[in-house]
Amino acid sequence: MSLEQNKQVFLDVIERVINPGDLVAADELIDENFEIHRTGLHTTITLLSAGAEESDERQISRLDAFKQGLGMMRAAFPDWRHEVQRDSLIAEGDLVAGRWKLEATHRGNFLGIEATGRHVVMDEAGIMRIVGGKMVEGWFIGDELGFVTALDLVAIKR
Repeated sequence: MSLEQNKQVFLDVIERVINPGDLVAADELIDENFEIHRTGLHTTITLLSAGAEESDERQISRLDAFKQGLGMMRAAFPDWRHEVQRDSLIAEGDLVAGRWKLEATHRGNFLGIEATGRHVVMDEAGIMRIVGGKMVEGWFIGDELGFVTALDLVAIKR
C-alpha cells in the first residue's frame, strides 16, 4: 500500500472505528491479533485490551477483546471523540504517526465509578503499523493522569 493509503487507514481506525464505536469497521481495519502498546496508566492498557494478555478458556482474539474494551469506553463516555490533527500525520514504510485531541463526557460507569458528568479533554499521539490495509500494531500515549484528574478520580496534592 502507498503511504497515503496507510495514512487513510490510520484516519479510518480513529474516525470510523473509535469515534462511532463501529465494530463492523473494526473487523475491516484492525487485524484479529493486533498488538497494542499504551504508555501510561496500567488500567488503560488493561481496559483497552480487555485482558487480552491473560489466558482465557474462550480463547478470545485481541480484536474481540479490543471491541469489548471499546464498548465499555463508549458506554461510560458516549460522546467519546478524537479530533485528528490531519496536518501532523507522518508516514514512513508501514508506520503512520499522528496526534489528536480526545474529548468526552463521563456519563456511565467507568472502572466502577458512577457517572460524574465531567467533561474531559486530553492530547494524545500514536503510531500505527499498517499491513495489508489493517492496523497490526499500535503505540499510543496520552495524558492519562490529566484524564483521571479531570474526572476527579485522583487528587493531586499541591
